[in-house]
Parts: sequence; C-alpha cells; structure tokens
Amino acid sequence: MIRRLPLLGLALLVAMCPPVFGFEIKPNVLEKARAELQKAVADGQVVAAAHLVVKDGKPIYHEVVGLNDADDKTPFKADSIVRIYSMSKALTSVAAMTLFDQGKFQLDDPVSKYIPAFEKTTVMEKDGDAWKTVPARRQITVRDLFRHTSGYSYGGEPQYKGRFAKEGLTYGSPMGMYPPRISLEKAAEAWAKIPAVDHPGSRFIYGLNTDLLGRLIEIWSGKPLDVYMQEGVCKPLEMVDSGFSIPVEKRSRFASCHTVKDGKSIVVDKGTTSQFSEGFGFLSGGGGMVSTMSDYANFCQMLVDGGTFKGRQILKPATLQEMFTNQMKEAAGPMQFGLGFAINEVKLGTGSDQVVDQQFSWAGYATTDFRVFPGQKMFQIYLRQHLPSAYEFNRKQMDLIQTGLVLDKGTAKSQAVGTWQLEYELEGNQITDDYQITSSKTGELTGKLVRAGATVATLEKIKLEGEQLDRQAISFSAKGNREGTDWTAEFFGTISGDEIDGMVKISFNGQTYDLPWKPKRVKTVDGK
Repeated sequence: MIRRLPLLGLALLVAMCPPVFGFEIKPNVLEKARAELQKAVADGQVVAAAHLVVKDGKPIYHEVVGLNDADDKTPFKADSIVRIYSMSKALTSVAAMTLFDQGKFQLDDPVSKYIPAFEKTTVMEKDGDAWKTVPARRQITVRDLFRHTSGYSYGGEPQYKGRFAKEGLTYGSPMGMYPPRISLEKAAEAWAKIPAVDHPGSRFIYGLNTDLLGRLIEIWSGKPLDVYMQEGVCKPLEMVDSGFSIPVEKRSRFASCHTVKDGKSIVVDKGTTSQFSEGFGFLSGGGGMVSTMSDYANFCQMLVDGGTFKGRQILKPATLQEMFTNQMKEAAGPMQFGLGFAINEVKLGTGSDQVVDQQFSWAGYATTDFRVFPGQKMFQIYLRQHLPSAYEFNRKQMDLIQTGLVLDKGTAKSQAVGTWQLEYELEGNQITDDYQITSSKTGELTGKLVRAGATVATLEKIKLEGEQLDRQAISFSAKGNREGTDWTAEFFGTISGDEIDGMVKISFNGQTYDLPWKPKRVKTVDGK
C-alpha cells in the first residue's frame, strides 16, 4: 500500500515558499522509483520505506509504503516514529553550534577545558606483534569531536580485547541496538581512560565523538542533553515527535525494527515494547534519537535555508557555513567532513541538464538516510527500520531521483538576477554603479548600468557558464558615451554567493584599461 502525506502534513514539513526557477523530476523516473519501491515491498526485500524529496520548500516526491510491523500487519504511515540512530549526529552537532553562537566555547578549545580527565589521553600503537600505549601527540579539541578526528572509535578493533565492555561502553542486544547502561557523565570519564586508535587530528575514525559532544552540551548549557535538545533545536523547528524517548500517547506510532532470518523478514525490536519508548540513561547524541519524516524535514529545511526556520534563526549563517566547510584538510585520507556532515560533490540531472553541486549528508544504523543540497534549496530523506544497515536500496533510489532531475534553464541564470553594486573613486569623485540584471519568463537575461539614478548603458550578451551553480562564470559587454566620448567595456567574473570576483576591460579615448571588478549583490529581483 502506498501512502502520501496529507496536505496538512505537508504544511508541517516546511514553510511554504513562492515558486522559483528550479528542478522537476522526469515523470518516467518518478514512476520507476515508485515501481521499484512497490516491487521491493512485494518481494519482501523491504518491509517499509518512506522517501521524501523537497525543493524550494515544497515536496516534489513523497512515497510511504509497507508495514509498521511485519507480524501485526499494521501499516507504515507518514507520521510513523522511527529510530534515526546516527542521523542524531547532525541534530547534536547543530545543538552544539547554537551554544557556539552563544559564546559558550571555541572550536579549538581542548576538551580537557571542560572535562579534565581528557588532559592526558593515550593512543595504542603497534610494537612488532604487540600493542603499546603511548601519550597522544596533542590534546583532543572540540573540533575533533565534530569531524571524528579524536582518534576514538566504537571499540570494535581487536586490540581492545573487551576494554570497552570493561568500562561499560558497549552497545547491547539485540544487534547492538541499545546504548551503554551508564550515564553520559560517567561514560565521558570512562572514555578518557581508554587509549585511542590513533592520534588526535590524524584521520577520520568513526566513533563515539558525537556522544562526547553531547556531554559537552550538558556542561555548556547546564542542562541534560535531552532537555537542551528540545529547547535549542526541536521546539524552534517544530519537531514535535523527536527526542530520546516516546510519550505513552505516541507509542502506537513507533515502527518496529526488522531484520532478515532464514530469508524472511522478522521483528527484532517491536515498537510497542521497545526500550526506546522509555528512553535510556545514556543520552546518545550520536545515535539515540527518534523522529518522523515531517520532523526531520523541518530540520533539513532549516539547513538549506541558511540556519532559519519560519523566521526563527536557529544558527547564524556564518556558523552554518562553517559546518558546511571541509574540516579535514590537515587529516590523512580522502574523507571530506564538516562539523557534523559528510561532504561530497555530486552530479544532479543528466546530459545537458546536469549540474555539479555539494551534498551534505549522513545516515543511520537502522537504514535511514538524508542528503541536503543548500545550493539547490533541496533535500532528500529516506526512512526504513532494518538491521543491520542495508543502504544499497535506499541509495539506489536516492541516486535515481537525483539523475532524474530536470534543470529549468532559468536556474543557473537566476544566480545572476539582482542588483550588483560597485563603489569606486573616479577623478576625485565617489561613484556608485548599479548593474541591474533581470530574467524574462523564458530565462533570457537582460540588464542595464545605472549611475546616479540614470541608465548610462545597456548590458549586452550576458552569458553564464559553468556546471556548479554556486560558482557561475558571468560575462557581458556595455557601451556608452561620457562627455561626448564613446566608451566600451567587457566584463568577466565569477559569481560566488552575493559577490562577483572579476575584471573589466575598458576602452576609452584611444586607451584600454584592465581594472578589477568586484561588485556585490544589494537587492534581488523580488526586492529582498
């Protein structure tokens, strides 16, 4: 059975925006995605799945298929509550950065400033056939926790030989679903006693970093992690079903988690009796939260809207930009990771419709996924409840949608639309030039050069080139007359956000001048 979100539910997903130039999905791709999902459910490959794609604040694809519980045959619904596991990491990272905006910490603060037990950590190094413990080369910083370069893992390496279990830091049955049975405060002290896999800052090692970050949130805010998560993130984002436990009145909506045994899907953690309902003493910022499609969509919408949601500023724009900046330049390996998000350059669309843009993403243990594309005001979320992680089908569907995107030819051109202002001095006078660029319904760009309220030239042959929408090359020409003398100019530059970095070649009175040209956007076409 296929279910789509009702109109009221869609209203809860995002703040509605007026239509703008953007993508649509090819009808044959939509049908293929739906058909593949239906077949996967019918064949028993997938028990349940929900897939949402939002562009410019509006859903352009949404499917909900399957069962909340394979035994009870209850339907999986648009408002089903699910375990998001490591998709909690992005929420915890944002919660921490709201405290950064409040001046509670700096990214390069040593963790020992707040938890003294981390002042002198150690690392396990190979010594012939044995392992030895050596002092860490430097202290772990807060930045290390965001980007997973603290050196700590989840403890699965053979050299640990039960050390994590001895300290009470292992995840419990069934299938490692339940977190350690100690408090977050005690867990942080225990981690400090265990040698790390590698030295801080050396490389990306996936591990307990975000859980330790959750403990720091408690210290910085003076509140338990679950309380601050509600106050700092969930409530302002209207994430009404998200948290570290499930109220009694909502537990009937909690989906069961499934696995495969002897070729058949079975329930491994029943929604109606799961320990997730009551919650755990260990508040795992790295993997302990539950959420819904509409809740997590609100979170993603905030990310693509520059840190705001329905007029509420959750993060400062510069803070979010730092989170979306690769923090791994000094670390070994190809991994690109920001402050809580994996970073990848991906292709959207195919053929002449294809563009390249940055994707920020992560996934969860129970086979959940999300991808955000701030440059496109777009995101995808895929929710299932299956262990162990079985991402292949999710990602095949998400990739299909991305290749099926059709680029409205106005999209790239809309990056140039607006008023670009350049201030400079000429012959002792302060001059302000406004380059006003507009787009017709067919996407054709036109423009004019305005000075002191008067049009002094028409912008001709406006061209945009380049695959990356956030870095378009722009060029055009202009000609006019100044005090009876004709002049011509050729402009070349690269649009990056609200700035153009370029040059202008001006021919005037028999002379040619090459000058810097660096205007800034002051007003978009709708006056904002």
